[in-house]
Amino acid sequence: MRFASTFNLSFQRWRTREEGRKKEEEEEEEEEEEEEEEEEEEEEEEEEEEEEEEEEEEEEEEEAILSQKTLKCKISPHSNNQ
Repeated sequence: MRFASTFNLSFQRWRTREEGRKKEEEEEEEEEEEEEEEEEEEEEEEEEEEEEEEEEEEEEEEEAILSQKTLKCKISPHSNNQ
């Protein structure tokens, strides 16, 4: 009888430790997944910002080219404004 109760206690302790270990592993996996998701979101945001900056630079370049063409037309000796 003593052996059975000692065995049961040992088994219960072992099972409790195993359940705790499994729970810790699951929590760690969840944290890792959350961190990966956050990193992916940050990368996507950075890519979007870079795309927006590139678009803005392209627009500014186009505007500069247009304004230069406009100035050339106004300054050109062939214009009718003389």
